[in-house]
Amino acid sequence: MLILIVAGAFTMLSSDVFSGFPDNGGSISGASLPSELDTVDNNSDPCDVYFNIFKNPMFVDTTHGDYHLLEAPPKEKRHIALGVGLLAAKYTIGPAIAYATWWSEGLVWDNPLKYIGEREPFLADNAWHVVGCMTFTELHYRIMKNCFGSRHAVVLSTSLTIFDFTIIECLDALEKTGKWEFSLGDAFANIFGVGFWTFKHYYPNAPVDIRFGIRKWGDALDLLQQGFTIITDFDKFQSRSWDHYSILKVEGIYRFNRGFYCGVALSKKDYPSEDNLWGVTVGWDIIKGLKKTGHRNSLLETISEYVSVPISFTYWLD
Repeated sequence: MLILIVAGAFTMLSSDVFSGFPDNGGSISGASLPSELDTVDNNSDPCDVYFNIFKNPMFVDTTHGDYHLLEAPPKEKRHIALGVGLLAAKYTIGPAIAYATWWSEGLVWDNPLKYIGEREPFLADNAWHVVGCMTFTELHYRIMKNCFGSRHAVVLSTSLTIFDFTIIECLDALEKTGKWEFSLGDAFANIFGVGFWTFKHYYPNAPVDIRFGIRKWGDALDLLQQGFTIITDFDKFQSRSWDHYSILKVEGIYRFNRGFYCGVALSKKDYPSEDNLWGVTVGWDIIKGLKKTGHRNSLLETISEYVSVPISFTYWLD
């Protein structure tokens, strides 16, 4: 990383001396160049123990030689603010939408374990919990690592996901009309999803992935166009024409070289059936294939871990 030092020594307080560029006449304090940002100066900018400042300091006006630092929050503080904002939105806006969508009739306060059952007795629901937990754990990890710089990002992110999805199961069980129950299958799927994410985090080159894809493209486009019905008219979203479990699929795949893969696909048979629908899938992952040719995009590569973006064929064992 390019090291930038504040040019021209100046004094903010009598005890705090700030230094300039290296090799400019000995204005760097201490025995050597700064190495770690483990202190902050009077402007709340990161610095070393000798108040040497680097990592892109924000000068007032370099054109006119004013090398004082602006009183603006450094990048680290802006990242913390972003992380706090994302978590605040997640735990305010998210619950508000969920309450209006799933628990609009209200809740009863009781022991949720008294209401154990399976209102969606097909494995596609469990598979979606696996993918959902993997996705949310990745989100939590990026917040903890990139925004807060936590050394315990893995533990915190996995714990947050288990906490969130367990609370959801408990609230499902306490829904006043008995529409939902506490699903043990979903609870085990949540743990498996977090565990699989952890495995992939420590072994990113393991050639196995779990991700979701589309089984019925025509219905999927209609579902996308009318997606807000999940908030405005949840009963319609759950009706026959919005059987999203049968529209979509979840794949467990093994990757070969240059983007080729094969694996198992899981969906649900069309309404009114509640039977599982299994399939065998083979294909070429566009994003992974382009990566092998030297065309890389980190965002698309991350998305491709969770979303199927292939040229593929799935044979359904109906």
